[in-house]
Amino acid sequence: MRIVSEYRQRAEECRKLARLAANLEGSKVFEDMARNLDLLADLRIGDIEPKDQRTSVPARHSGTKRFRSIT
Repeated sequence: MRIVSEYRQRAEECRKLARLAANLEGSKVFEDMARNLDLLADLRIGDIEPKDQRTSVPARHSGTKRFRSIT
């Protein structure tokens, strides 16, 4: 869960920077970053949530496949 907390913390930092941005364009960039970090946190929660507590909607993945290493 530590990574989820880090994503949330970084999202809040981005929101603070958005408020301090010199122009609207800069503000939008930081707001977009905050939304993406929140999305990453939500997706990560879906990856680590116990199966018996999951909703009927499966967690979304980035599209990359995970392979087991062959040793």
